[in-house]
Amino acid sequence: MARIVLFKAEKVDLKKEEVPSDFALRYWRPGIFNWKPKGKPLKYYLYTVFHFTGIFKNRSFAYIELLDVKTGISAASLLVVPAHFKYPFMKKNDIQFTYVMTKSEFRGKRLAILLLQEAWTRRTDKSGMAWYVTNTDNTASIRVAEKAGFALDGYGKREGGLLNRLKKIES
Repeated sequence: MARIVLFKAEKVDLKKEEVPSDFALRYWRPGIFNWKPKGKPLKYYLYTVFHFTGIFKNRSFAYIELLDVKTGISAASLLVVPAHFKYPFMKKNDIQFTYVMTKSEFRGKRLAILLLQEAWTRRTDKSGMAWYVTNTDNTASIRVAEKAGFALDGYGKREGGLLNRLKKIES
């Protein structure tokens, strides 16, 4: 059975790379008339409620994606989620990179790393740590975290029901 792996970084430790010319960067933040990124599922509305009501402990909530210029499809994307009750090991100014995805035909181009760098430099609170949560079966995700300067910080265990929490169980 796969274990949840927690990676942590004080900085995303790579030289900032430029967006390749065959991709366009789209950066989304919530607004009063802009409650979820285009094409994303309804749960993103809940994240925006967390943002506006202060459930998220800082203002760094964002969605970033790279679009293939030729086709307009999303080649890679990630969500920046601030500390909140589901991640009690995170401090107030920390962020977590989640839903880090690259479509199979675009893998091997360092797009996920580029998005991590972009998210790190654009975050609103510059004093916190970055977290990257994955599982031991996801070797591609582990490699991305390590290449981006994250270090293994421990393992986690989910607790609770619908609004489960991720408890840090080992360092």
